Amino acid sequence: MTENRQAVERLMSTKSDSFDPKSAKRASVAAAPLAAWVAANVKYSRVMDKIRPLEREQNKLKQ
Repeated sequence: MTENRQAVERLMSTKSDSFDPKSAKRASVAAAPLAAWVAANVKYSRVMDKIRPLEREQNKLKQ
């Protein structure tokens, strides 16, 4: 999962203009929301990676 996110983050950094809301909207009406969705999913993936160890520890403590 992390490898996929890193690949997308590299793409987002090399093609940052494509993920800019104004540029994406000029390219296509559908591109702007799609670019925002990709960025949101990358952020969500980072958060999940941070809390995963905490959830494991919590589950271990509950047992």
